[in-house]
Amino acid sequence: MPTTDLDQRVKRIVNLNDADVTALNGIDAHSEEDLKFLAFEDIPGAISLLKRRKLNVISQYLAQGKVLNATITIDDVQAALGTGLAASAGLGSGLRGAAAPDPSRGAPKVYTDPLSEFSGNAEDYEEWARKSESTIKQTAYKDILSASAPVGDAVAEARSGELFNMILSCVADGHALNTIEKVKEDNQGKECGYLAWKALKDWYLDPSQKDSMIQHWETKLKALSLDSDTTATEFINNFEMFVRKLDKLGENWTDDKKIREFKAQVTDSDYEVECRVHKGDFASLIATIRTREQELDRQADKTSRKNKRTRRVGFEDEEAESDDNMNKSVRRVQSERGNAEKKKSPHKSDFHIPFIPKFLYNSLDSHTRKNLATWRRMVNAGETMVKDDLISDGDSKDSKEASKKSGKGKGSKTRRVTKLRKLGIQDDTIQIKLDSSDDEYLEQDLNSISRNCINSLGHDSDSLSMLDHSINDNKIPRLRMLKRGDTSVGMSRGRTIHRPYAVIDPGAEKEVIGGIGWHILHFSDKSEALDGALSGMGTKVLPAVDAVTAVLDTDGSTVLLGLGEAAYERRTTQYESLWNSHHMRNNGIVVDDVSEVSGGSQCIKLIDHNGKERIIPLKFNGDIMTLDIHVPTEEELLALRVNWLTPPMENITPQSIRRSRNALKDYNIQVPGQEESVPEEEQSIPTPEIGPSPGKGQRTIEEWKELLSFPSDNVVKKTLESTTQLQVEPVKSERREIPRQHRKKRLLMLHPRRLQGRTDTDTFFSSVKSIRGYTCVQIFCHVLSDYLFVRCMQRESHSHGAYQDYIREVGASEVVVTDNSRTQTGKKWEKTSRDVMTKQRKFTPRNQNESKVERRIQDVKHKTVLVLQTACAPLSFWCYALIFVVDCLNHIAKKPLGWRTSSEVLNGDTADISPFRFKFWQPIKFLENAQFPNSRWMMGRFLGIAWDTGDLFTFKVWSEPNGKWQEGQEYVRNVVRPRNANEMPVDDNMVDPELSQFRFQRLCRTNKRKRSNEFVYELRDVPDGNEDIEDTAKTGNGDEVMEVEGQSSVVNPMDMSKSNSTDSGGDDSKGTAPTTPTPKSTTQQKISDTAEPTLNSEEENITSVKEVNDYLSRPDEAEGIGGSNVQEIVAHDHKLGHLHFKCKWSSGQTSWEHLKDMREDYPRMTAQYIVGNSVSRSTRGGDRVLQWAKKVVKDLDRAVRRITQLYDLYLDEHDEVRMTRRVQKNSKKKFKLSKAPVFKYGIEVPRNSDHAKSIDEKNGNTFWQDAYGKEVNALLDLDCFEFHPSGYHKSLGDDWQRTSLHMVFDVKHDLTRKCRLVAGGHLVDMLDIQVYSSVVKSISVQLLHVISHKANLEQLCGDIGNAFPNAYTNEKVYVPYAGTEFGERAGMCIVIKKAVYGLCSSAERFHAHLADSLRSMGFTQTRFDNDVWIRKDESGECYEYICTHVDDFMICSRNAQRVMDEICSVYLVKESSKGPPSYYLGNDYKKDKKGRWCIGCKTYITEAVRRIEEMFKGPLPKKDSPMVEGDHPEEDTSELLDGTGHQHYQMLIGMLNWIVCIGRIDVAFATTSLSRFTACPRKGHFDRVLRVFGFLKKHKNRRVVVDSKDPIKCGGKDALNLDFTEMFKEFYPDAAEEIDCKLPKPLIDELEITAFVDSDHAHDKLTRRSVTGLLILVGRTPVYFMSKRQGAIATSTYGAEFCAMRTAVEEVQAVRYMLRCLGVKVKHASLICGDNKGVIQNCTMQDSLLKKKHVAIAYHKTREAAAAGIVHPIKISSIHNFSDILTKAVTGKVFWRLYGKLTRGSSREDE
Repeated sequence: MPTTDLDQRVKRIVNLNDADVTALNGIDAHSEEDLKFLAFEDIPGAISLLKRRKLNVISQYLAQGKVLNATITIDDVQAALGTGLAASAGLGSGLRGAAAPDPSRGAPKVYTDPLSEFSGNAEDYEEWARKSESTIKQTAYKDILSASAPVGDAVAEARSGELFNMILSCVADGHALNTIEKVKEDNQGKECGYLAWKALKDWYLDPSQKDSMIQHWETKLKALSLDSDTTATEFINNFEMFVRKLDKLGENWTDDKKIREFKAQVTDSDYEVECRVHKGDFASLIATIRTREQELDRQADKTSRKNKRTRRVGFEDEEAESDDNMNKSVRRVQSERGNAEKKKSPHKSDFHIPFIPKFLYNSLDSHTRKNLATWRRMVNAGETMVKDDLISDGDSKDSKEASKKSGKGKGSKTRRVTKLRKLGIQDDTIQIKLDSSDDEYLEQDLNSISRNCINSLGHDSDSLSMLDHSINDNKIPRLRMLKRGDTSVGMSRGRTIHRPYAVIDPGAEKEVIGGIGWHILHFSDKSEALDGALSGMGTKVLPAVDAVTAVLDTDGSTVLLGLGEAAYERRTTQYESLWNSHHMRNNGIVVDDVSEVSGGSQCIKLIDHNGKERIIPLKFNGDIMTLDIHVPTEEELLALRVNWLTPPMENITPQSIRRSRNALKDYNIQVPGQEESVPEEEQSIPTPEIGPSPGKGQRTIEEWKELLSFPSDNVVKKTLESTTQLQVEPVKSERREIPRQHRKKRLLMLHPRRLQGRTDTDTFFSSVKSIRGYTCVQIFCHVLSDYLFVRCMQRESHSHGAYQDYIREVGASEVVVTDNSRTQTGKKWEKTSRDVMTKQRKFTPRNQNESKVERRIQDVKHKTVLVLQTACAPLSFWCYALIFVVDCLNHIAKKPLGWRTSSEVLNGDTADISPFRFKFWQPIKFLENAQFPNSRWMMGRFLGIAWDTGDLFTFKVWSEPNGKWQEGQEYVRNVVRPRNANEMPVDDNMVDPELSQFRFQRLCRTNKRKRSNEFVYELRDVPDGNEDIEDTAKTGNGDEVMEVEGQSSVVNPMDMSKSNSTDSGGDDSKGTAPTTPTPKSTTQQKISDTAEPTLNSEEENITSVKEVNDYLSRPDEAEGIGGSNVQEIVAHDHKLGHLHFKCKWSSGQTSWEHLKDMREDYPRMTAQYIVGNSVSRSTRGGDRVLQWAKKVVKDLDRAVRRITQLYDLYLDEHDEVRMTRRVQKNSKKKFKLSKAPVFKYGIEVPRNSDHAKSIDEKNGNTFWQDAYGKEVNALLDLDCFEFHPSGYHKSLGDDWQRTSLHMVFDVKHDLTRKCRLVAGGHLVDMLDIQVYSSVVKSISVQLLHVISHKANLEQLCGDIGNAFPNAYTNEKVYVPYAGTEFGERAGMCIVIKKAVYGLCSSAERFHAHLADSLRSMGFTQTRFDNDVWIRKDESGECYEYICTHVDDFMICSRNAQRVMDEICSVYLVKESSKGPPSYYLGNDYKKDKKGRWCIGCKTYITEAVRRIEEMFKGPLPKKDSPMVEGDHPEEDTSELLDGTGHQHYQMLIGMLNWIVCIGRIDVAFATTSLSRFTACPRKGHFDRVLRVFGFLKKHKNRRVVVDSKDPIKCGGKDALNLDFTEMFKEFYPDAAEEIDCKLPKPLIDELEITAFVDSDHAHDKLTRRSVTGLLILVGRTPVYFMSKRQGAIATSTYGAEFCAMRTAVEEVQAVRYMLRCLGVKVKHASLICGDNKGVIQNCTMQDSLLKKKHVAIAYHKTREAAAAGIVHPIKISSIHNFSDILTKAVTGKVFWRLYGKLTRGSSREDE
């Protein structure tokens, strides 16, 4: 028992005195028993500290149940306790009973906060492990990282458990949680920190992680770039670190590889020279770059001190940053500045201001002392003092007064605040990151647009002692950014734009030109590999071109210089060119490349085409000789001649320069040594050789004579000498095996040009009306150039339009000379001449020899007759032949013009006669759209060249269907080809045209006069070309030739009529135009002549529709207003020249009504009355009213007949129409099925069973018979039919309907024959039978994928074979006679029992049958989707799911094979379809390295692109984005599509809609924008749709990754911590989320829902409707997206954003309901991220006011959802808002920054 004598033992051990004992007694400590309950803090403070500690040790000793004896000392007590005094000081505790060891004793406390969270990704492990290890090693847990806690050491084991829980808290939200929990399970439930740390390390070092880590670091390495926004130090550190990581992972990075990759990623022009000229190892390259950076920093420091505004800009940028970033930046800048000052040598100038002596400082006044101190402090800090920093007297007084007011004493100091810093800003902006972001793909796609050069290791100026930075530093002054860590002082510069220049290098092997500064004239097939010829160019294969550039001579005039066969470096950033001076000297050019300092002239001298010497100065910068160049303008190319420095490869003329086009985009470089296959469509078509060939690009003289309308040999020879024939060989469109269309370039309208000299014009007539209704021709002749221009006209009064066409297309002459006809001297001609400032003159009467056009009329007439006769063309095509002849006359050389062509003299360009490729009326074929499988080549005849359409190889052709030109029409096409020999028309009746009746005529005045003393005119033939004009001026009887105004009637040369005209003096007089009998008109002409002029076609169509409706209306329906309508027409009468009808109304009254009113209100009744009573004022039947009435009655009867033939009307018990059904009754048109054989995969496909047997007999096998026998037997096994004797159908009731059965044949890709027996469902009436069958929703499939990933469910797919016949049909149908495919049962009556394929209700019946089968298995339909089925699995802890799409299904279960076996026990599931999903509902499935499903639609897109390319006979160009930035299709004004184009457009839009439906987010906005134009699309809309498919073609392999993990949230902590349920409790007290009581029990862990919403206000430029974009993620997987125009027009961005927010809330509620229906826990609010801060604040601030009443519904809907805890609106930056790509056409960089993070895929996989 312990003693109670405190004074004896305790007093001795502790050395207590009486005062100490008294103090202990004061706290009731009288014995040793009391002492063991005392703690250190309970001991009275009156006792000394040393005694109190001794008492505390004794208290602990006694508390352990030990006893003090008489000899024990304090050392014995300490030894018994096992701890030193110092360790126990202040930590002891008086414990009750035995105390366990304290693990925290002797070690400082450690918290879990310093250990950052670990995402569980291998990429983040090293950074997390480094930080965590350094933190842990500062604590008592450091020993546990290297070894496990000793067994039995309670302190170490406790600390090991604490470390385990610390690590567990770090990985709680990441993928490594399973690894740590598994450590605890393997260690028998014990928590060991060492094993947890080791497990993470072993997991990271696992070989399976190696590939992903290599890919990760390679991606980060490729993303590095040394540009204007990155410091060299930062770039070098990151580059070396990433390379070191790759070396550690086993990647072999040699020194050469480091140098090559390092140089490839340097894009800053400041370091370009260093990288280009560097030689050595990698370490020397790093040292060179660091030296250059220091040099640039010194220059920037010097510039920064000179610019006082530089610091201001820097501080403004700092103030704009957040508080944390600003504080870090300031500390970093100060730290770096301090380190820099310490490193500076004291002997070097560092702008340090020394200490000012006190006597000097005291000699200054107070203000000066303060300003001087401020200046010294700011300069030492590296800042610049400005005037505003001075302290004035006013500032001092204000400061003193402020001090007094604030109560400060005299000694208080005042300082002027120069910086402002914002404090207390909430972190309310969030950023959502996804693990499935594909930075590598994004980087590759963005960089694929720019150059991908291989840097050269050598340079041609290695001998230079100093690097050339003159271009970067001296010639283009700029301010370089001064970089300090993350902050920058100064203004950031963009990419420097260099002016192009040429370097005169005598050592260059070949001339090389850059991508800018040149106009390319000609591309050749030659190419050459060059190595490092220009800046930034590695080893490249460059094409040889002929190019021209512009320079300035000493006079400042522009000179065009050309280089022939120069290597073309096409990079647009390549501003440098390389010229060899020796090569120029060889071509006669004087080149003096010796600088003026060294005594040279420093210039280039050449002689231009005029013999003038041109001197071009050169520039010398001390190292190289250069010459500034620029791209020549269009005017310079037209006006100036090219001076060739080296000979060109082609004969370049001014005309070819004008017509040249830059073919860079379509030019492909052929690398030497590589064979490139030529596509089949690009291969030339072999043409049979006929006689000796003149060679490529040449024709014989005889061929040219036929093509140019038979001029003489000398004329042809001179024409070939004065013209070019650059494109005589077949063009691209003529060589294609599979032809396709080309786009034509549209030219801008130009003002009429001025023509020197005069133009003569006249009119002449034809005796035959042309195919286009022309009867006369207006011809113009420019006298100086002898250029002819003609316009065919229907009547002479149209000559004014021909005059306007001449001015617009040829030009306005100084003088125009006409005859004295009324039309050519009238007001219209006079006004036009006055407008264009042209003098108008008239020929002298009776002296037509003054007009040069008279002779040209004879030439044209003679040539036209010759062409028609030679070509055996119909006479009605004389208009085309005449135009063709005029074109030939304008392009042949003429001796009076110096053997030049009229076109060249007029235009100044050398004429090119390459377009004259065909003879007139030559049989040709041209490309035309046709339905598959018809040929796209249409036969026709050549008419001429379409100069005003497309390019020069666009022609006018006349179609010749079935070899009959009478059934053809005119086309303008640019893909024209001569017919082959077997395609030539064979017409035995073809004879030469009868030219005896064809004459070109003119009106001639005779000597005869009328009684009115007016001359009589008659038509006479125009003389032939070999007759003299003088002989035709006077006829044999002295008649004069005179031109008068004519009519549009057809003139018969055998029947001349008399007419009046103007007299010899030109005075107008009235007369009668000549009239002749008109030849027999065609049907089309008759209709046009007799058509009712008062009604156009549109009005007639509308009237016809109304008439049919009126005729079919019920008789008891009131037709008028107020129940009164016209019953009948009683009589008619003409009042005041207008027809009126007397009408009897239903009220019994009568009234007279006008024809106009009756025709509008009662057209059928009015027309029938007029026809029945022959109401007409004309005795010859030509009355327009009667013609209209006959047409109406005829159209009405035809429409009624069609309706009765096409429709059956079903009446109900009240004799009202219950339904109309379309049928085909007694059709007179029998469509003939094509009997042409059909082949697939080289196998003939039969049309019916008999045909199948004959094919098998011919092939000697039974493949087709076995196929349809298998199909029939399968249906018989399913008991689908009942067989009855023939004629049994006659005994069936009226409710039975007749149908048919037929076989459909096909060949599979493995050549297996496939047959399907199909019923004729189109013959069955479906009035009372249900036919609708639903399918699974796309969002349901996406949610099942996410749930499967979350719950680790297995997924299997299957396809039910012969699905429909498993169900019984509700239709009563029969087939009267069985076919031969039924064998012995052929001819019997068949009653269909099962839902065979082809019946309308088969899909619905199978859906019901499948539903009954799944219910029998225990599945139930979900509440939101009837095609998703759910049940609990065997354990009852999870769910199993089945989704169905007709006969395709997918199972999601932990034991999916068991569910598959259950389905197989009921249905026949195809073996080939069983297994994990590979292709399901149009999507491709593939697993990544982490086992996640990656879903795309590459298969569908590939097939869609293939069909489109087959349809349009050409490849689709690949695009980098679906739409051009800022594109608005509603502003397109191009031409409307025709019927075929309209159909194609709708088909393409349908394909895009399906692509969007199966998950392609990237084309959703483009599809939405273009779908609205399906009713009336334009050409521009069609091109945009093709661009979308071009984008899909290039990026067909983009895939969505199924990942159920929560997205990573960055920032927004303050906004995330808001509780809207409490904030809005007062405003929405009843707000709550409605929960369906029939939902399944939630067993699946919660999945986070994140929505991104955005809107583009007033996006539509026409309707100003906004666009809503919405994207919803479940986990990290996109499951729903929307891009849609808003229904109402929003007047502000606020309103549009709120409407979009309301839509997002509704869709999020729907997704939450879907997840609950699938058994997923949904508890927390779903994030809705928007980038409009005003909307977010109004949604989240309880005191916000509703300022816009029109958005009140959206306002309260969103706030109430937030109050109910359904949604949590939060602000997100626009650059991180994924929905931005769903609202507008963004740039390619923004598009891939957002879309690349949502999906995966690479361009390499797309190929």
